[in-house]
Amino acid sequence: MILAFDTSTKICSVALYDGKNYYEMHDESPMKHSVSLMPLIDSILKDHNYNIYDVDKIVVSVGPGSYTGIRVALACAFGISDGSGAKVYGVSSLRAFSYESENSCAVIDARRDHVYAACYDELDDTYISAADLKERFKTRIFVGEDLGHLFESNYINVHANAINLIKAYNDSYYSEDVEAKYLRLHEAQRNKRG
Repeated sequence: MILAFDTSTKICSVALYDGKNYYEMHDESPMKHSVSLMPLIDSILKDHNYNIYDVDKIVVSVGPGSYTGIRVALACAFGISDGSGAKVYGVSSLRAFSYESENSCAVIDARRDHVYAACYDELDDTYISAADLKERFKTRIFVGEDLGHLFESNYINVHANAINLIKAYNDSYYSEDVEAKYLRLHEAQRNKRG
């Protein structure tokens, strides 16, 4: 059985795949992932009559996205793995968003008019200004969370969905060498460098 979770954006999403069915739960409380993740995991397992020892694979979003959110997910994944023996796999949060629409560019707001983006047939995970992305991919649909302030049109707002992490894993878009995928320095690191 596969347990997956994504805490790289504002919404915390948890999914379960038992080999036949996908189940998903999410918490729309923005940026409360350290409080909501474990109760969501517990709920989804109990709601479907499973426990943590039934899980043999954990698929986690490794970013890009919220620095704190990524660390919360990784700490949780490795903590569960240490206790249960489940193997941990990492999937890009942008790869997960790309499952929402074909021929799209997956986008996560990186603030200050920049985004993390990927258009997988032409552009791998990158940090880029929203203006440059729009100019380069004028005919694409942009898919991500709360994009209205960055794109006037051609966008679809969707929340992170951990089911897409499982789909990416099943399509072999994962890493067994699981570590955070930061595409730029954290704000404190940038300020320290001056």
